[in-house]
Amino acid sequence: MAAATPTYELFYWPTIQGRGEFVRLVFEEGGLPCVDVGRRPESEGGGRAAILGLLEDDASGTPPFAPPVLRVGSLRLPPPALLCPYVAGPAGLLPSDEAERWRAGQLMLTVMD
Repeated sequence: MAAATPTYELFYWPTIQGRGEFVRLVFEEGGLPCVDVGRRPESEGGGRAAILGLLEDDASGTPPFAPPVLRVGSLRLPPPALLCPYVAGPAGLLPSDEAERWRAGQLMLTVMD
């Protein structure tokens, strides 16, 4: 029996195309479903209020500094340099060769500088 796909929830500002776009692109390219919480209406538990609520909630350890944040169950992961490879693995987007994976990591960290 195949393992169920986890529910990925991305918390990023709905109208800003910045650091969250890298994560959104990995989801899109990898074909993984993702709930984009910031783009959901506040009446459905989304929007700016949901993002601020996540940032202020310290119940599961150290609160994230700033969006984007990916929530998978009780796990919360910021920033994009960590999120992108976390999502790229299950999406089948990471190179199989170890040296190429390190090179991909190098590119991600360079983009984030």
